[in-house]
Amino acid sequence: MLLDVATAVISTMRSYDVTVRWGGDEFVCALSETTLEVATRRVAEIQDALDARRPGASISAGLAELADDTLASLIARADAALYDVKSERPT
Repeated sequence: MLLDVATAVISTMRSYDVTVRWGGDEFVCALSETTLEVATRRVAEIQDALDARRPGASISAGLAELADDTLASLIARADAALYDVKSERPT
């Protein structure tokens, strides 16, 4: 499953976007010159790519836009958004 998610993420990102594995089953993607609206569409594209590889599999995503944040605070905000999404999903 993790390999399928990684493949879906990498196949959807632009060549100059940065994607790293963060923790056990999380990825951080840095998309330059991108709005939250575009990033939201990108997450949908990742989900579509994953569904093509593994029907029924799903991802959760937390998005944050860089303002006056440090890298640590930006990732913390994205992580908090991720857990908000996860808490709203049925188990």
